[in-house]
Amino acid sequence: MFITAEDGVECTYARDDTNEIMLVDNGEEGVPVEYTTIVNFEGQTSNKGHVEFGENERRASAPTGGRSIKEILDDFRSQFAEGEVTEHGLELPPRFGDFRSFFFNVTDPGLTVEVTQEVRRDPPPPPCDQIKSLNARCSKGKLTAKIKTSLPEGTELRIELVNVESQTIQVNKRGKGVAKWAGRDNRDYLVCITGCDEWCRPVYCQ
Repeated sequence: MFITAEDGVECTYARDDTNEIMLVDNGEEGVPVEYTTIVNFEGQTSNKGHVEFGENERRASAPTGGRSIKEILDDFRSQFAEGEVTEHGLELPPRFGDFRSFFFNVTDPGLTVEVTQEVRRDPPPPPCDQIKSLNARCSKGKLTAKIKTSLPEGTELRIELVNVESQTIQVNKRGKGVAKWAGRDNRDYLVCITGCDEWCRPVYCQ
């Protein structure tokens, strides 16, 4: 989706290309899927202006005057406390759920904003019988999940904060993998290896 702000026009409350927040997958409404949100800007910043961007309930904002696009994206990343700035823009970690939405507000007439949400469909079933352990702990709002397996290096597994979000990790040469989430609230969470019902661990963040 490309939106250009001209003469200070505000572009707000965009939804995905179906104009629906609820995802539709495999012919059914509300089937949970994994997706990745990427935001980027094109053009040249003017002397003054402002941009805002949000994914679901999270929001970030930054002034544009005299700054490069990379500086703006780095600012967003700092406010989100996650994600990675690449040649494609700010790529946020994969989420897992049955809805998605994004928001933006651009008042800089020299910038065009691009937002994409890529859905990963039908991941292969994980080799649950080769998982040896799953441990989860949380300290000062940082939740860490560690797994041990007998899987070959490079094998991908999805680690899920149930009903919140997920990460796809790769097993290292020792068969181990780690998933981390920052900014967790004071509440109970359930960490699971997606597709392996027997591999779930409760954890409390404070």
